[in-house]
Amino acid sequence: MNNTYHLTQPGGTPHGPYSLEAIKDMMAKGQINSQTLCYTEGMQNWAPISTIIPGHVIPPPPSAPVANDIKPRAAYVILGIFLGYLGIHNFYAGYVNKGVAQLLITLLSCTVFTPIVFIWNIIEVCTVNKDAKGIPFS
Repeated sequence: MNNTYHLTQPGGTPHGPYSLEAIKDMMAKGQINSQTLCYTEGMQNWAPISTIIPGHVIPPPPSAPVANDIKPRAAYVILGIFLGYLGIHNFYAGYVNKGVAQLLITLLSCTVFTPIVFIWNIIEVCTVNKDAKGIPFS
């Protein structure tokens, strides 16, 4: 084998050649993951890079959101309309700081500022499309 390598993702376009040092640098920067395939002169087929360059930690590929993590948008909207003045919809979506702020504004003002919080909630339920983890509502 020589000292240059070609890389690709499954079903992707091959790139290279790269030196071993360049590949190690890409690994350190997280540009290569465990699904990256490698080929070098003398090999019959592409193989996972971890089998070609052993001893280096290669991060797993980015994972898609788990079905349990995806929240229905309808629940967020309903909570925002009916219980938004208490910040419940923001707790549901993982926006804890906003939820605490809405709850405290309502409780500490003895509900005087509830109309202002309600307008804030309507704007949120119309504009927020992702939870605090960045996962889109379904």
